[in-house]
Amino acid sequence: MKKFKLVSLCFLFLHAFTAKADIFAFKNTDGFEKCLQQDHLVETTKGGGGKQSRFLDKMQVQYRCFESATALLSKEKKAATVVEWVKVAFENSAHANAIDLLKILASLDAKKCNDKMIYDTVLDIFSGPVSSDKKSLYQRGKAVALICLKDATYKTDFLDEQDSTPEGYRFKAVCDVLMSAGIIKACKKT
Repeated sequence: MKKFKLVSLCFLFLHAFTAKADIFAFKNTDGFEKCLQQDHLVETTKGGGGKQSRFLDKMQVQYRCFESATALLSKEKKAATVVEWVKVAFENSAHANAIDLLKILASLDAKKCNDKMIYDTVLDIFSGPVSSDKKSLYQRGKAVALICLKDATYKTDFLDEQDSTPEGYRFKAVCDVLMSAGIIKACKKT
């Protein structure tokens, strides 16, 4: 009887903490939220050499959740729908992780760029080093900023960032974006 209880307890423990790979096949914000809340995942794949399992930590799981959400929302036509997904992302992950969702949102409605959720997230990303890697957080944030510069209010505020930001990563990033957009020819010296 004790052996049965021990086996049952082990099964319940493993079942409670092992997610299924289909966690990434969500179709709504509830599924997205559950995906983001997974603290790990044991993924099993079948290949020529049989089954292979690998452990994904929370960061790896969240990365895949955001990939799935971005793919799902890439054809979305309503900014309000994307806003709901961004809210779920912000509640369950670092804001910068939602940068690809913010790009979709900015593409649908550039006026949303003036919302704190986009503006502050982009500037937070720009507080880190500039990178030329197209997949880097910096380059993805830069893509959002370039879209957002189509909005007059955002453009004015972003130009002010160059004046109010001391030399450093953010200053270089703002300058880089403004030069890439053809708005300025050279960075102002502070």
